[in-house]
Amino acid sequence: MKGYLSEVSDENFTIVNESDNSTSKIAYPQVKQVKGNNLSAEAKIAIGVGIFATLLVIAALTSKGP
Repeated sequence: MKGYLSEVSDENFTIVNESDNSTSKIAYPQVKQVKGNNLSAEAKIAIGVGIFATLLVIAALTSKGP
């Protein structure tokens, strides 16, 4: 199955199929494996901050002082 979560409850969750927008309710005991393809907004922000901090450190190390 491939899609995105639309509802979550204590006993099951609902997935919306990306190709035809059909929905499927899945009970948790039926799940054998879960794969995620999308990064959360927090993960994207953390990656951006890490890149920016790395660039600042590189700039500070390579700049010539007075």
